[in-house]
Order: sequence, then structure tokens, then C-alpha cells
Amino acid sequence: MEGQRLSQRISERASERGTILIVDDTLQNLQLIGEILESNGYNVVFATGGRQALESLKTEDVDLILLDVLMPEMNGFEVCKVLKSAPHTKEIPIIFLTIYTDIEGILQAFEIGAVDYITKPVHQAELLARVITHVSLYRAQRRLEEQNKRLVELNTEKNEFLSMVTHGLKNPLTSIRLGAEIVGMALSKTPMHLEKATDNAKRIEMLADRMLQIVQNCLEADAIEQGRIFFSPTTFDLRGLCSPILDRYKLQAEAKTITLHFHEHAEECPVFADRDAVQEVVENLLSNAIKYSPTGKSVWVSVSVSEMLPRHSSSAVTTTSDVTTDGSLDNSKQWSLITVRDEGLGIGKEDMKRMFEKYARLTAQPTGGEHSTGLGLSIVKKLVDSMNGRIWCESEVGKGTTFVVELPRTDATH
Repeated sequence: MEGQRLSQRISERASERGTILIVDDTLQNLQLIGEILESNGYNVVFATGGRQALESLKTEDVDLILLDVLMPEMNGFEVCKVLKSAPHTKEIPIIFLTIYTDIEGILQAFEIGAVDYITKPVHQAELLARVITHVSLYRAQRRLEEQNKRLVELNTEKNEFLSMVTHGLKNPLTSIRLGAEIVGMALSKTPMHLEKATDNAKRIEMLADRMLQIVQNCLEADAIEQGRIFFSPTTFDLRGLCSPILDRYKLQAEAKTITLHFHEHAEECPVFADRDAVQEVVENLLSNAIKYSPTGKSVWVSVSVSEMLPRHSSSAVTTTSDVTTDGSLDNSKQWSLITVRDEGLGIGKEDMKRMFEKYARLTAQPTGGEHSTGLGLSIVKKLVDSMNGRIWCESEVGKGTTFVVELPRTDATH
């Protein structure tokens, strides 16, 4: 066991330093260069020819390629051209290994995409200096590309946020302003006008609640993302949590003549989680089910227990706490499940890919003109992730939608 851990630590350190693919048809060269690089902390992949190198790069993620020029079947120049024409390998730096020092060969190497060359026989100091330089440059470039990509994502997210807030608050503010004018005019007039004032006062209150919900959702999404929400997990029974939530949403459902059904497990359904966070998850999912269901349909909420991980769709969110050391899912844990099913319009395949993104604007629209910020499901997902659980969705257009939340029944850290 200790030997395995040591081997794993060595492998991790090598991966941190970089992975080098050496391509040479001479085994002696492979051995010599490989020993130099491995002794200096690099992870090394070998190929004895061009075709083998191209095949290995289908599965290997490397930081640098040391490529011999003179090889049978495919010489180094031919291999380089193939690599530079393929999207997944074109950015990998290539250093040619050559016995030649003629200017024409060197220029040809640079013209087809090489970043450097090393003459044979290889000198250790020169080899390491060039490898360190080009691995560092390549990794720095990749980090910069990732940061640029993230900046683009953040900018898009910012624009979506501003658009959502602008459109979400504009209409309520306009209505509030108009309602306030009507209330002001009515206060000095007849009882009929006073009745209109009362109606407008209720409408102002409803619109203010809607605006407050937008603000609260934005603040909560930001707090979760910044790690400013702290959970206090305890063990409690899901049955006692879900039943009162359905009672609170009866009026919302009755307004659309939607029938709510609650199916609870015969035995306890304990979870080790933050009670307030689980309540918010259930409220979001139930509110969405009502919001996206046509008039006269039904919504089912059920709680149950599962000894093994259930089969779920590819949209499931899997957390690292469920993965064993060999990479497989840990089926030894016990889980409790919350299921929310509706008879709504369903969710298409493209929307399924984006449904847990912030500010996601999906094809399906609320059936009663209700408002949606596009933040609810992203908040739900982050809350479930933070409690070492999983959430997934099963849906088909025209046949309704089912959300399943799976939470650990015991402390996942023990």
C-alpha cells in the first residue's frame, strides 16, 4: 500500500512538471532521452515511429513533442505537418531531433511549425534548458487561453445579468409608478375609487415582492459562487420537511387548477444536509413545476430511500464525493431521494444541456405569464452540490419533466 502511494505521488509530481512525447525509431535514443527527462521529474511517453505517435496522441495529453527527423514510413517533417493540421494537436510545441545542422533543414523545420531543434548526440544540459523553456511557454499560453475564455464567459454572464435585471425590474417599476398615481388620485374621491386604490395597493405589493425575489436570487447566486454561504448540516426526515411546503404552495397551484400530490415513503427518509438549503431546493423545484404546468394538470412530489445509486440520465451532476479511488461510483452509501414530477411541456435536448446555467433562457415559458429570472435551477444545483448530493432531470417534449434530488443519509465525510 505504501509503495502504491509513493508511486502515485511520483506520478503526480511528474504530471505537474509536464508530459513529454519522445518520437524516435532508435531505442537507444528513446532510453537515453527518457532517462534524462524522468530523472528530472517529467512524465514521458514513447513512440518508435510517426504512426505510433499519432495514435498515442489520441489519448495522451502532452506538453511537448521531441520528434526525430529521420524515421522510416513517416519522417519527422511529415509527422509535424499532420500534427499542425489537426485541431487537438496543432498547438503542442514540437522540437526536432536531428543530426543535421544545415540551414535549409532548420528553416524547413520552422516553416512547418517547429519551435526549436536539438542536434544529436543530445547533451543533457541543452535538452533540459530547451524542454523547460518550451513547456513553460506552452503551459503559460494554455493558462492565458483559459483565462481569456473565462473572461469571455464572465462578460457574457454580466451582459445576461444586466439584461435580466433590466427587463425584470422595468415592467414592475412602471406598474408600481402607475399604481401609486391611481392610489393617490383615488384617496380623495368616491368609495368606488377607494376600491380601485385597494386593488392597486395589492398589485403594488405583489410587484414589489417580484422585484425583491429578483434581487434576492441575484444576491444568493453570487453568495453561493463566492463561497459566502455556510451550511449547518444535521440529520432530519425529508417527510416532515416536504409536506408543509406543499401546503404553502396549494394556493399557487389552485390558481391554475393544478392538483398537488405527495407520496411519502412508509419509513423514515433521513438526510444529512442543511435543512434550510433543502427546503429552498424543494420550493424552487415545486414552484417551477407549477409555473411550467398547463391549467388542470397534476404535480407529484415524493420522497423515498435508495440503498444503491439509481440509474440516471447524462444530465446528472456527479460530485467527487461519490467517486472511489479507482474512479468508479461509490455504491456503498445510502441515499434519500426527492422527486418532483409534472405534466408540463417538457424540456428539449438542447435546453437540457443549459438548464443548470445561470440566467439560462430556455425554450419553455411559464404557462400563466409568471416571471422567471433564469437563476432558480442554477441555485438549486449549487446548493445540492454543496451538500454532497446530485440532481438530474428526465424529460421529453410534450410528456412532462421529472427532477430527482439525491442526498446522503449520513455524513459524507466519514
